[in-house]
Amino acid sequence: MNDQKRDLAISKVNQFLDALKEGDLDGMKSTLHSEEFECLERGEKLADTRKDFIKIFEHEFKAGLELYKIELVDKEISVLDSDNNIKIKGRQVHDVKDPGKTREIQEFIFAYELKNINEEWYINKVIIDDIED
Repeated sequence: MNDQKRDLAISKVNQFLDALKEGDLDGMKSTLHSEEFECLERGEKLADTRKDFIKIFEHEFKAGLELYKIELVDKEISVLDSDNNIKIKGRQVHDVKDPGKTREIQEFIFAYELKNINEEWYINKVIIDDIED
């Protein structure tokens, strides 16, 4: 994979995280693949459509979710089956105040699988796992 393609894919994930931090549901939606999308959390299917995934955050923001900072660090990039399908995995750090809770730092392992369609990257899978001890 060339550096330009890799940088564009990383940029798409950053665009998603920026939209999430701002509570910009339309911005989030624009980064996700419209037809082939799923989200897994700790091995369980959390959402199997882009619409369902966005609804989760719509509900959370209405309930009072506040995101102060989201950062994906220690990124590893791998090619899945071609240069048009890649995975970006890393430790994702959230400075967050969940509804009814106090502000805290949370860390998870996140993986984003992206697909390149007509020279545009889309996130088609989000995988969330706990940090391993």
